[in-house]
Amino acid sequence: MDKIEAIINKEILCQCGKHHFIPLKGIDLDFTMQNIAQACSSYFSGKNIMVVSDVNTDEVQGSLVFDSLLEADYNVQRLVFEDKKVIPNEKAVGTIMMSITEKLDGMIAVGSGTITDLVRMVVARLGVPFISIPTAPSMDGYASGVSSLIKNNRKTTFSGVAATVIIGDINVIKEAPIELVQAGFGDIIGKKISMSDWVLSVNMTDEYFCEYAANLIGNSTNLCIENVENIINREEQGIRSLMEALILSGLAISIVGDSRPASGTEHLLAHYFESSFIKQGKKPIFHGTAVAVGCFYASLLYQYVLETNEFQALENSKQIKESILKIAPKPEEVEEWLEKIGLSKYPLDYEIDRELLKEAFLLSRFTRKRYTLLNFAAELGVLEKATDSILDQLYQE
Repeated sequence: MDKIEAIINKEILCQCGKHHFIPLKGIDLDFTMQNIAQACSSYFSGKNIMVVSDVNTDEVQGSLVFDSLLEADYNVQRLVFEDKKVIPNEKAVGTIMMSITEKLDGMIAVGSGTITDLVRMVVARLGVPFISIPTAPSMDGYASGVSSLIKNNRKTTFSGVAATVIIGDINVIKEAPIELVQAGFGDIIGKKISMSDWVLSVNMTDEYFCEYAANLIGNSTNLCIENVENIINREEQGIRSLMEALILSGLAISIVGDSRPASGTEHLLAHYFESSFIKQGKKPIFHGTAVAVGCFYASLLYQYVLETNEFQALENSKQIKESILKIAPKPEEVEEWLEKIGLSKYPLDYEIDRELLKEAFLLSRFTRKRYTLLNFAAELGVLEKATDSILDQLYQE
């Protein structure tokens, strides 16, 4: 974590022309939870605290945090979501807000993506700090300043605040369910597509680009891919590298002030799948898993688009292709990563039928204002033809 400690809680004068400041004050993944009261006294102004967890994370860390704070004479409000898989929607936000019985000095999120995003949303409205206690290496939002929540059955990104400090126990984190480890790795390999989309947008729309943020994500992503065997085997070194990559991705989001470095075509597809499942009353697959398969489908789309006559007819096609191919993964590379982590490339294995995947390719670009490969393919007039070709490949094998 030395790389992270070197950049947090300080101002960075960047070559992109902007001054970046990362407000995160510390990270400790070897933290002893019995010392949580000391952390609270360092980062909160008083002793009125709420601890939020779910039934799973309460068992592994939440109860210990709650009991330790009570022993230290803290006034602790406690909320444990009873659902085994909490849906991060308006109801969940309202549940937290309505559970607050008196003014808070801070909140503690004990969990992974859903709990962290919900607490981040609430503290941004209350104007109090929060401590993040990760229990799984499953997503990149621990250090982020935005929350991915569901509003009106649609995944939407909301501005929030970054955690004041991230503290966790690596021995707990590495024992998280394997599905959450797979999701974390999936979230990371998706950065190959999001970064490719960012570079594509720079070429096509002259969008702002920060080399510093891009390098944070690129280097940590490559480190994870190199350590994939250690990650899937839950070796401490592998899980630490995965957590570092996830945290660095969140820091890159904080640096840019937007999720652009970490979210592109792969996330648009993933959010479309998740929103569709929720509308149908089905539990969505883990976000990082959806991102992982979205990464594979996006790599197929890149491969198709870059070989079309429509693309090659562009005046700057050579420049675009060279810049993209430095980052964008080949489909066979993504397929290998998925296989190593134990994930399928086939949409039907995730109950994504042909109609849903086609809708995701054709419509997900309208769900947020961000230039991606989907916009580019549509502008070239090849998106629908490319989609049909990819679907034929995925549903006939």
